[in-house]
Amino acid sequence: MSRILPHVDLQTAFNNDDHKSEEITGYLTPLFDYGTCEFAADANGAVTLDDGQRGMANLIEKIHRAQRNAYQVYNDAYGTEARSVLIDHELNEAGKILRLKDAIRESLIYDDRVIDVSVINIERQSDEKDAFVAEYTVYTIYGNIPVRREV
Repeated sequence: MSRILPHVDLQTAFNNDDHKSEEITGYLTPLFDYGTCEFAADANGAVTLDDGQRGMANLIEKIHRAQRNAYQVYNDAYGTEARSVLIDHELNEAGKILRLKDAIRESLIYDDRVIDVSVINIERQSDEKDAFVAEYTVYTIYGNIPVRREV
């Protein structure tokens, strides 16, 4: 009987010291384009990864967009509680701003690449109800990342 597949000695294949697996260093972050709602890709169609400041900035945006405890794929520390603060009708505007600052800081400091978060300035966005703009800097091991976003 002829064989379609070649015979492979698995013992030899798995014990071969010439084949060493690459050690992955750093944090490779897949880059996501929030404007198109698609992952950024290179010319070959492979998802673009970054282990530096660009990847960290993308991760900060992702953290702000993910509601804490909403997705089982993430641990309890991932994401933000900003949405819960905004819909809390028992808080006045000053209370919401204080709680939003805490929510932003807590959503970022769990990551060991984040060194610190600057003072967070939050202002109401024109006349819109419960629409605020936050401005701050995230100090990371890759450098400082300025953030200005609606919360």
